[in-house]
Amino acid sequence: MAKPLGIGFVGAGFMNRFHVASLVGVRDCVVAGVFSPTRANAELLAAAAHDLGVGEAAIHGSITELIANPNVDALWIAVGAGKVWVRATKGIFLQSIDIRTGKVDKVFTPLNGSGAVRVSSHHIWVSAHDVNTIWVLDL
Repeated sequence: MAKPLGIGFVGAGFMNRFHVASLVGVRDCVVAGVFSPTRANAELLAAAAHDLGVGEAAIHGSITELIANPNVDALWIAVGAGKVWVRATKGIFLQSIDIRTGKVDKVFTPLNGSGAVRVSSHHIWVSAHDVNTIWVLDL
């Protein structure tokens, strides 16, 4: 039997709880990993995957760790506020993409490093990889 597709979930809130539950009827895939800025949510999503029999998900402290997991073959990204936030280290930028239109709303540049991104209703907090620097950007 071939190895099932290992899915890594980015975000562990309302949307991904439903996405994990939907995998009950899907063959040849498992929940392999979870990253959420809120670890308690990641733990709950991993437990739900276990309880539903759709995977033994490892909990990761960053998207970088999730991607490095050899059992993760694909990412399932579901984040709130109607936006997907994309962070790149080449050319160092952060951009917001409207999930309804697929268009880039805003680009923030330059930002040094590849640290964490946290979004609230009015601000984005971005840290440098070494976390000694943080930027607070207005939306």
